[in-house]
Amino acid sequence: MMRIVLFLATNFAVLLVLGLILNITGIAGNSTSGILIMALLFGFAGSLISLFYPKPWRYARLALR
Repeated sequence: MMRIVLFLATNFAVLLVLGLILNITGIAGNSTSGILIMALLFGFAGSLISLFYPKPWRYARLALR
């Protein structure tokens, strides 16, 4: 149950930060450019997280399974 709560809280926090970024930059989230920028931010954030995730942690997690 705690995993689900943490998952939902993390997703809510990401959407909140993304909304703040769009609000600060003045981009409307319901326009085509706003949707494209949201997709760009989500895509780059996901790829950068996976790129900079330390390799020893990845190998340690795989060894535990």
